[in-house]
Amino acid sequence: MAKRFSTISSKIDDIQQSCFDGDAQTLWCLTFNRFLCDFIFAVIERIVRHVSLDKTTWEDRLDEMSWRDGFTEQMFIRFRHVVDFVCTRLQSKKTTKKNVNVDEELAILQYLASSLITIPPPIPRMFFQKLQQTVVKLVVSPNENEDRPVHESDALLPVQIHGEIDATYHYLPLRTVKQVFVEVLTSQQMNK
Repeated sequence: MAKRFSTISSKIDDIQQSCFDGDAQTLWCLTFNRFLCDFIFAVIERIVRHVSLDKTTWEDRLDEMSWRDGFTEQMFIRFRHVVDFVCTRLQSKKTTKKNVNVDEELAILQYLASSLITIPPPIPRMFFQKLQQTVVKLVVSPNENEDRPVHESDALLPVQIHGEIDATYHYLPLRTVKQVFVEVLTSQQMNK
């Protein structure tokens, strides 16, 4: 079971490495899902192989993700409590009666699983969007009714924009463009 979570974490990392142009929400979701897989893997390894489970390491990793990027503050506090509780309980276990330890460790694992089920899973935005390429052609023409030179910084120029969406997709777009804002910056070069 632990190996499966390790494999999933590795595959999430591969996806994350290929998201060079991914939006912040998608990257956060991938990071969080990888964190979950790594944490579950570490908990199982602690129970089965008695590997150390350092609470500070996991809390630091959770803090790096910043709740503002994907969590609500309430979810972040709850999940931080889950990490704290699981790590503290597993680290404080002594190797006394084997059956008591196994039952208690399984109860902790069950608590972790039930806590994760109650937290809504973040789903990366990239799974709902399809990349569309927009080609924009700009035509700038001077206002013929004005006597001042076109290259003045305060000159008003009518701008006509023709936009077309490259039809490489075969599905209806999820959204339509209703407005386009254009900011035109000009620079004047001096001829020497």
